[in-house]
Amino acid sequence: MESTATARGEQEYAIRPFAAGDESRFLDLYETVWGHGRTSEWFDWRFRANPAADRVRMILAERDRTLVGAEAVLPYRLRVGDETVSALQPVDWIVHPDHRGAGLATRMTESRIGRDGDAALYFNFPTPALRPLLSKFGWRTVSRPTTYYRVQDPAAVAARRGDGRTTRIAGRLLAPLVHGYLDYRDWQAATPDDVAVERLDGVPAATLAALYSRAVPDRIHVVRDEPYIDWRFSNPNWDCRTYLARRDGRLVGGLVTCSDTVDGVTTTRLADALPLVGGSDDVFAAVVAAVVADTPRAAVLTATADPIPAEVLADFGFLADDTAPLSRLVTRSTHVTRPLPSSESGEGWRLGGVEIDDAENWSLSPSDQDIA
Repeated sequence: MESTATARGEQEYAIRPFAAGDESRFLDLYETVWGHGRTSEWFDWRFRANPAADRVRMILAERDRTLVGAEAVLPYRLRVGDETVSALQPVDWIVHPDHRGAGLATRMTESRIGRDGDAALYFNFPTPALRPLLSKFGWRTVSRPTTYYRVQDPAAVAARRGDGRTTRIAGRLLAPLVHGYLDYRDWQAATPDDVAVERLDGVPAATLAALYSRAVPDRIHVVRDEPYIDWRFSNPNWDCRTYLARRDGRLVGGLVTCSDTVDGVTTTRLADALPLVGGSDDVFAAVVAAVVADTPRAAVLTATADPIPAEVLADFGFLADDTAPLSRLVTRSTHVTRPLPSSESGEGWRLGGVEIDDAENWSLSPSDQDIA
């Protein structure tokens, strides 16, 4: 059922769920808002192929049959202890520039919450502009996860940021110093002689699911079964590789990297590392060393220190975004959550006996965030 309301004088908007025929209109709006397009193949992967999805879960705003706003969610399965629940991650909050200020984000969120009673909670990583809206609807901040960056081409990064001619020139001048620093870090980083790293194009979902099942965290985390892993790394915009670490022939660790190129700048994400708990520092060092050796042309590598130890990332020249100079150059992500149905206190804010707004109770990797 559609809902309508009048805003900005005579402008009437309808808020409704996604329906057949809306895909191309959403993609047009997406390109208008974000400045780069997405394909139907990407849309099918993101919203239809997800093994936890039974439909495209999206709320739309339109005026005079023109699509002017959208808010979608991606379904996930979260596990904590012995309990597994359905959860939703809000994504792709977009409003056409000509229709901002009409309260559409608020109305779409109200509609979204009213339709999502089949899930236990929301969790997501909103932009700074969205955080006040989510706070109004009861989302709480869990943490500000630290992201680590290995900047290998400062000139390319500066050019993409659009920081002006002076910054780009400074980036080019800094390049020899950066390369020298990274070469030194790579040379001095300790890696084990008894760990063999196998490189694979693509992602062996069954192998990684088995590695996950050996050491399942007690904390809240996304379930990594074979269908989920197969879907998560099938993004048509990514080039994914897998690094499998073996000691004495036994599989002891794995790492998935995802690379994409936007405006000529390639970013490689250390998207998912296994095991999620109980991994060995030297095993993670071996796979990170292999990734660094394979990606000299990536402008930047990104990672988080869960489960890869921060010390291992630092050994290979990764810098944290909560320390200078990156703290002045990048926007840190924020992890927020909200139970469904809404509850101000009591069990609504608990899952498996733990508080959902306590960062110590979560284990999240870059692949669990909204990277698309």
